[in-house]
Parts: sequence; C-alpha cells; structure tokens
Amino acid sequence: MHAPLHTLRLVLRPLTEDDAGMVVQLAGEWQVASKTGRIPYPYELEMALDFIRAQHSEREVIFAVCRQADGALMGCVGASFDADSAELGYWFGLAYWGQGFATEAAQVFVPYILSLPTMTQMTSSHLLSNLASGRVLAKLGFIESERETVNWRNEGQVELVKYLYRPA
Repeated sequence: MHAPLHTLRLVLRPLTEDDAGMVVQLAGEWQVASKTGRIPYPYELEMALDFIRAQHSEREVIFAVCRQADGALMGCVGASFDADSAELGYWFGLAYWGQGFATEAAQVFVPYILSLPTMTQMTSSHLLSNLASGRVLAKLGFIESERETVNWRNEGQVELVKYLYRPA
C-alpha cells in the first residue's frame, strides 16, 4: 500500500471501496468520461469497484485526490506501468475543473512515481480538444512527442496529443 501524498490543498491517498459511490458520481458525468480513454459511459458502481481494486496491482497506482480541508474526493490521479515507463492519467469532477487541482496533484504524484525502482520516464496524452490537459502537462514539464489520429468511442476519429517526460 502506498503512503498518502500531501500538498497545500490536497491529500492524495489510495482509493478504498467506500469511495466507489463518489467515483461514480464524479467520473460518471459525460463531460468527464468523454475526455478519458478509460472511463466507460454510463459508469456504474461495479465498474468503479473494479477500477478501485485495480490499484492493488503491480501494473498500476491510483490515488484519490481529496480536498485537504474536509477530505472530499475530487478526482483521481494514476499511473500504469510498462517496463521503465509509467503513463500518467487523471480526471476530476466538473466542479473542480479550472482551479489548478490537476496540476497541484500531479506535481507531487509525478516525482513519487519516478522515485519507484526502474522508472525512468513518464508519458501521457490528451485529446487535441482538451486544451486544459495540455496546459497541465506543459506546466509539469512534459514535452509533446507526437500526434496520432485514433478512433475514439463513438465519435469517430480524433487527434490524440502524446507527451513524454524524462527527469533531468
């Protein structure tokens, strides 16, 4: 089990099954789910429980991002592992967009992941239309590495912007 991480406004902690209802409420909104490659829509409780159980695998680390003041779950940040690389992903409920929470959470999460044995780099991606995610990744020091046209849900082909981060 991973120890919690703290920022001025946030606590990043392992998810528990008690979080499943709030995960469904926050991630189950189309505006949130549609911007991710992993959150199905509609999003149901059993799906959230499976997502939470996945954090206990050796291939993935997922943290709940909670408000420091009252412990309210606001979203999640995670990394999936492939050899010496980890792919960063995050999402936040609509009420928490545009307030710097994704950047703040990732500023402690990325160094934590890169401190794990064998991790030498991180990747991430976002839909070209998701400019806010691009700004978050740029603030973290991720560099755009390529663009790829992919089939996305039932929306047809969209452009995905891919990023790479290697610590100095």
